[in-house]
Amino acid sequence: MGMAISGIVLNFLYILYVNGVMRHDPSTGNMPDGVWQVLVGVLLISWLISLSGLVMMWLGKKRPGGIAAIVGAVIFVPLGLVAIIGARRVMSSNDSDTLADRRVAAGRSTEERT
Repeated sequence: MGMAISGIVLNFLYILYVNGVMRHDPSTGNMPDGVWQVLVGVLLISWLISLSGLVMMWLGKKRPGGIAAIVGAVIFVPLGLVAIIGARRVMSSNDSDTLADRRVAAGRSTEERT
């Protein structure tokens, strides 16, 4: 989970960097005002998708949360690979449970099924 958190924090820092460079760099002065605003808006929406995936993973919904975190981090590649790898690790940690283990955790035995 720590790697996924680190990746999402890095993606947010990248958004702040892009916003600062696009707004204050004189070499991008000939860029229309709306272009950098749209770019930062798209990056922010993608980051919010990743953040919602992180919250879902934290609440126990590991598979849907991991998928949302990966989908949100794809736009940030190569920096987003940190969040993608972290989300995959969280999702794969859930896959180790077998059906019998889940039934025992739910209070049912494997013999009850007929």
